[in-house]
Amino acid sequence: MTVEDAALTFVRGLGARGTVRLMEVFGSARAVYEAGADRLVAEAELNAGIARRISSREGFAEAERELRRCEREGIRVVASTDSDYPQTMLRGTSDYPHVLYVMGDVSVLNSAHMLSIVGTRRCSVRSEAVCMKIVGELAERVEGLCIVSGLAFGVDSHAHRAALAAGVPTVAFVPSVLPGVVPLQHTRLAGDILSRGGAIVSELNSSARQNGSFYIARNRLIASAGEGTLVVESHLKGGSLRTAEMADSYYRTVMAVPGRPGDRESAGTNALISRNAARLVCTAADVADSLDWSLGPGREAVSEPSAEYSAEERAVLGCFAAGETLDPDTIAARCGADIGSVMSALMMLELAGAVRTLPGGACEKIVP
Repeated sequence: MTVEDAALTFVRGLGARGTVRLMEVFGSARAVYEAGADRLVAEAELNAGIARRISSREGFAEAERELRRCEREGIRVVASTDSDYPQTMLRGTSDYPHVLYVMGDVSVLNSAHMLSIVGTRRCSVRSEAVCMKIVGELAERVEGLCIVSGLAFGVDSHAHRAALAAGVPTVAFVPSVLPGVVPLQHTRLAGDILSRGGAIVSELNSSARQNGSFYIARNRLIASAGEGTLVVESHLKGGSLRTAEMADSYYRTVMAVPGRPGDRESAGTNALISRNAARLVCTAADVADSLDWSLGPGREAVSEPSAEYSAEERAVLGCFAAGETLDPDTIAARCGADIGSVMSALMMLELAGAVRTLPGGACEKIVP
């Protein structure tokens, strides 16, 4: 990390894609500033006005002040050419930020297995249980797991809290200038993330002025940081669907948890699955299979089953004879229900400890 790296982020009109292009051509920020305006235009096809700003060393004074501020605040500044920069974010992306500002343990940005989890802010109670179950089971069986999300209300906060409960690090990408976080109500959650070995990350320097436009840009960081993105719950026009689209454009695996037909909170995830834009997942094993992760041995403890089931769930349970294992298609045929409804019911039953998914996708009934 050099002052030239930080200075590039203060050059007016350059932007993330322009900086990426300069780094591809010249290899380092220092080489960019040494190139001169003519070479910047000729070799990187840079706008002449922006090239002149760089050659006049625009951004240096601001960068020096920014680095001094970060040192006072205990904020780590990482450039894309540094080994500490999250390497996953560099793969298949053309708009990664050249500089990241990090609070906490910077090493978790390069954890062995990074999973991004997103979803609606106005989520159902079910989403918290889904996050807790999937993250908890992955934490037991996947070495080097790190959960990535955006510290927002709803599914994001559930994902972070699930990671904390499971004892694995979690990274929050925020659309704010550090050390501040958005929303302010999650300041304590941010503190818990840092105290448990996680990190809070932003691409914004202190010249940024929040006007509501940074959320989409932040979402691309979540989408690129994980090996895959899991959408737990989303409305039909939810912002997390845009994150899923970004993840797909970065060649990341997109996964979605199905919901009951007709549930407004799950209309977006069901739509992703129905048009084959996301892999259907209900369990940690589904996530691991989608990402080609190896699962280690886990605890065999079964949670206490819930005594209250919906009509669809009771119908699914009624399909099983004693000691019988059934695949979802067979259950759907016996129930006379569509496969989406059956998969949703099976997921809820598994969360309740009433059924268990076996290797290969078949299910067995656990409760009497």
